[in-house]
Amino acid sequence: MTAKDEDDIERKISTFVETTNTDKNIIVTMITTKGIDRNEHSECIQRELTLDDLFC
Repeated sequence: MTAKDEDDIERKISTFVETTNTDKNIIVTMITTKGIDRNEHSECIQRELTLDDLFC
């Protein structure tokens, strides 16, 4: 992930919370074919699902 990706995700979370007026927790989940490479920008992803998780 890049810094731009992280900023986009955080902006989308903020927009969602403002639009829906929710006070619930938002759990950011990424669905990928092989998983994500962890780096300093991937901390905003709390959960990930891979094809192995979906088709085991």
